[in-house]
Amino acid sequence: MRAEDYDGAFALWQSTPGMGLNSLDDSREGIVRYLERNPQTCFVAEEADRICGTVLSGHDGSCLLYTSPSPRDSTSSR
Repeated sequence: MRAEDYDGAFALWQSTPGMGLNSLDDSREGIVRYLERNPQTCFVAEEADRICGTVLSGHDGSCLLYTSPSPRDSTSSR
């Protein structure tokens, strides 16, 4: 996942039932900081140029793992 993926990822998270978001950690700035600390362990899946899944994993003093697939199958990831 890259910083420029934030808008699509955040839209997916907002549309995912049960996804708990907070204004600090899940803000653009919070996610960008997380990506800078964990550049090799965060991914998006895309279908038709739309983000349809995310995985954010890493370590920043506590474990954090977001997985958020859309109901549709994804065809590529980065």
